[in-house]
Amino acid sequence: MEDRPDALDAVEAAVWPEGPPADWKTAVTWLSPARRHELARRLDAISRFVDGLGPERIDARQAAGIAGVSVPRIYSLSSAWRRCRSVASLGVYAAEKPTRAKRMEPEVRQRATSLIDAILADDPSATPAAISRRLAAEDVAIPVATVRRLVVEARRRLAPGTFGARIILDSAGLDATLYGMRMRLYAVVDVGTGLVLGWVDGTDRSRSQGLAFAVDDALARMPYLDLRGFEVADDGPEMELRLHEDDHDGREVFERILAVQGLAATFSTRSLGGAIVAAVGERLDRVWLGIGSRPDDRSYRNVRKSEMPEYSGELSAAIRAAIERHNQDRRSAVRMPGSSDARVNSAKARVMAMLRRLGGVDEALLASPYYSAVSLAASMPPD
Repeated sequence: MEDRPDALDAVEAAVWPEGPPADWKTAVTWLSPARRHELARRLDAISRFVDGLGPERIDARQAAGIAGVSVPRIYSLSSAWRRCRSVASLGVYAAEKPTRAKRMEPEVRQRATSLIDAILADDPSATPAAISRRLAAEDVAIPVATVRRLVVEARRRLAPGTFGARIILDSAGLDATLYGMRMRLYAVVDVGTGLVLGWVDGTDRSRSQGLAFAVDDALARMPYLDLRGFEVADDGPEMELRLHEDDHDGREVFERILAVQGLAATFSTRSLGGAIVAAVGERLDRVWLGIGSRPDDRSYRNVRKSEMPEYSGELSAAIRAAIERHNQDRRSAVRMPGSSDARVNSAKARVMAMLRRLGGVDEALLASPYYSAVSLAASMPPD
């Protein structure tokens, strides 16, 4: 079954010709058809009223008519949209009412899981929305958000692929705060196997500095990484860096270090956190994590307002233990004879050599305007 575009797809294409941001796409996957229609009307109205898109700029009364809200509400939505261009700023949320969803019956979950496994075996690139429609055709009607979680789980059950072909430096948001700042997980991920090679926790202000620390952690851990039974690449790895959209100083520093070292890498601001979520899932122990970045009071679990727990040493240790369990699970899932010791050692050495050549990023970041200011603020006690 093909993905069929709807009204929201058309409006998104007009607002973002190159595609919407990752956090927007993530939030939209949680919406029912009725909520998607509501969001399409509001996005159409606000983009024309605030940004002047479309054949001509419209006034507040016209925008209210398109969105199906009052004129005062249009002004409120416009103000929120100017501050943060998100699904939540347009007043659209996943649930029709702020109530907890019913728990899925075990037999429904089992049937959905079996169908999802079969669909992914036939089409590994199938999207949660397309899979949801396939499930509905089989009389398994569950929310797209639930389908999305089951798809993540299904992909993580697959046997590990090739180690050392592609490495991604990424960060995922966490449902926790420290001194009022949202926390993030910064990590180095081997895409083929799903192994997390190194990681650190930091705030959403850490950005490229968090990635540099994750590289240091990977270099400390990799000498002890057990790759027996894994198939490994004979060349590479390719490297991708996923940065915050406005992390201009971080990108400039990474580009400069890469040029000096003669390293090639691709940069992306889309799907920020996607590599981590694809590897470890949407929850580590009791902490939810997700793609993109969200306002401090919006959960990565369901996009609703939520009181975030204060980050602590206990939570940090729980996340560390969960990632170590994940890596052990990936090792246990190996189903192939594996490469020879010589090939394994060679692949590991190539990955470590590439990461080692990123040395100096942290020091260079501290000389840039943004990171020098962040470092100074971090040295001051919280109010």
